[in-house]
Amino acid sequence: YIVKGKVEIYLDLKKNRFRMSSLSQGKTFGEREFVLGSPREFSVRSLDCARLIYIKRKDFLEVLKNFPEDNEKFLMMKV
Repeated sequence: YIVKGKVEIYLDLKKNRFRMSSLSQGKTFGEREFVLGSPREFSVRSLDCARLIYIKRKDFLEVLKNFPEDNEKFLMMKV
């Protein structure tokens, strides 16, 4: 989650960098990889002094264990 600032989403292919988009305050990125537990396809870099909030997937899954209904819904998203 981007609290402040702007980031660039890009794809690195060998020696070429392809800009995909830029995001700013209030936006999120990496949700698909987070849910699926898959490797990242894109890279992200800050375009200015950005402040982000993140949670590690393993910590999220640990908290989710305390909420069985939500845990079940989350696990269904992976299918």
